[in-house]
Amino acid sequence: MSYEFSIVSFIIGVLLLVPSAFFVKYSNKVADTFGGSYSRYQIYSFIALGISILIMFNIQSALGSLIANTFFSGLN
Repeated sequence: MSYEFSIVSFIIGVLLLVPSAFFVKYSNKVADTFGGSYSRYQIYSFIALGISILIMFNIQSALGSLIANTFFSGLN
């Protein structure tokens, strides 16, 4: 499978990246408001940031096909 850049995926990734970045910046205030530890909310915010970067560069489809080919390669 070859890599294809998708402008729609890039726009969706940027739209997810902006709130994720704000969530990273204000994770302590969110933790104070909703309760819980600061580190847990900070980990969630960095996970959201990583997922949005994967979506922005359309890497999630390549990772999905790699995982599917790893587990289901004998079905071809």
